[in-house]
Amino acid sequence: FVGHLVENKYAVYVTDIGKIYSENEKGKKDTGDKKLNQSLFQIELKAFKPDIILAFGKNVSSAVEAIIDECAFEMSNEPEYFPHPASRVKV
Repeated sequence: FVGHLVENKYAVYVTDIGKIYSENEKGKKDTGDKKLNQSLFQIELKAFKPDIILAFGKNVSSAVEAIIDECAFEMSNEPEYFPHPASRVKV
């Protein structure tokens, strides 16, 4: 899917919004500082200027929309949202 978009000259940005991960005190993955992750996302949007954003995660849509609005980033296509691949059912 992404390969097809890139072959057709779309600048595709794939993200789960989290940029910096660490382990919390219970040994679980933690995305840490929300504002820092959002700031890094804004910097990446301005640097890469994607035509399409493919975002993964349960609550990612509101974060992506807020960041796009906040930094006044104009896109020719609406972001697309998908469940995070890590959330799939494990057998």
